[in-house]
Amino acid sequence: MVAKYGAVLGWGLGLIGALIGTPAALAENPLSAIDWLSKSVVTPVAQPVSPAVTPAPASAPLATNVLPQTVTVTTLGQASLDATGLLPPAKTGLPQALWGLGQTADIAAAINRQRLEDLPALQGLLMTLLLAETDPPVDATPGGTLFLVRIDKLLEIGALDQAMALIQAAGDQKSPDLFRRTFDIALLTGAEDRACRALDKTPSLSPALPARIFCLARGGDWETAAVTLQTSVALGQIAPDTAELLTRFLDPALAEEGAALPVPAVVTPLDLRIFEAIGEPLSTTGLPVAFAHSDLTEINGWKSRIEAAERLSRAGVIAPNLLLGLYTLQKPAASGGVWDRVAAFQ
Repeated sequence: MVAKYGAVLGWGLGLIGALIGTPAALAENPLSAIDWLSKSVVTPVAQPVSPAVTPAPASAPLATNVLPQTVTVTTLGQASLDATGLLPPAKTGLPQALWGLGQTADIAAAINRQRLEDLPALQGLLMTLLLAETDPPVDATPGGTLFLVRIDKLLEIGALDQAMALIQAAGDQKSPDLFRRTFDIALLTGAEDRACRALDKTPSLSPALPARIFCLARGGDWETAAVTLQTSVALGQIAPDTAELLTRFLDPALAEEGAALPVPAVVTPLDLRIFEAIGEPLSTTGLPVAFAHSDLTEINGWKSRIEAAERLSRAGVIAPNLLLGLYTLQKPAASGGVWDRVAAFQ
C-alpha cells in the first residue's frame, strides 16, 4: 500500500514539477490535442492591430534591450477563467498556487502529454488535477487558455459530465470555443435538441452551416434547412462529402436508395448523429472514448450499452453504479464475451 501510494505521489510531484519547470520549447506543441470537435460555430478571427511606431531621430544612438528574452505580461486585478475549478484545495490537498511560476504553454503541453489509460490510480490523480480550483498561471489571460486545455483533456479521456460541470462553473460564457464543446457534449449524450435551442437563443454565436442545417431540421423547419443547404452548395461553402451527407439527412428516400457513404477520416459528434439519423450508424469502438457515451442511451441494445459502460469505466470517468445497473438489468442472453462477465457478476 505504501509503495503504491509512493508511486502515485511520486508521479504527481513529477507532473507538477514538469508543469512549472518544463522547457519553453514544449510551447511549440498545440495547446489542444483534441481534433474531433464539430465545427458547430464560426470562431471569429481576431485582427492583429499594428502598434504605432514613432521613428527615432537620426542622431539617436541605438539602444540595447536589457530585458530577458521572454517577458510575461498580465493584467492586474482581472479575473481569469483559468482559476475556475470544482474541487477546492481543502478537498484535493493540492496547493492553491499549484502552477507556481509555470507558463501557460508549458503547463498545457505537459497536460496534453499524459497518457494514463492503463493506470487507474493515476487517472484519478489527473482528474483531480484537471478539476482543481487553483490560482491561474502567472501569464494567464482573462480568456482562460489553460481552462480550455483542461476541458479538452477531460473530453479526450471521456469525462463528459465533468467537462460540462467545469464549463457550467465558469458561468454564462458566450465564448464560441466553449460553446463548441458544450454542443458536442450534448450531441454525445443525446441532448442535441437542447444544444440547438441554446444555439438559437445566443445571437452572439454564428452557427457554422452544417450545424445550422442540422438544427433547423431537428426543429422541424425542413424547408429552410433545404434552402440553406442548396444555397451553400451553389456558393461552394460546404465540402462535397458534407453536402452529400446533409442531403441524405434531409431526404430520407435518397438515404434509403443510395449506396453507403464512406466514413470520414475524422468523425465528429455531429457526423455521428447525422449518420445515425440516415440509418447508417457508425461503430464507436474505434472512435475516441468520449464517443462511447452515445451508446449508453436506451435506444441502443443492452450489449452495446454494457460494452460502452465497460470502456468508460476502464477510463475512470463514470460512476461504478452505472455499470452495476447495466450488469443486473436482465439475464444474459447468450454466453461468451460480455455475457460471461455479466453472468459472473450476477
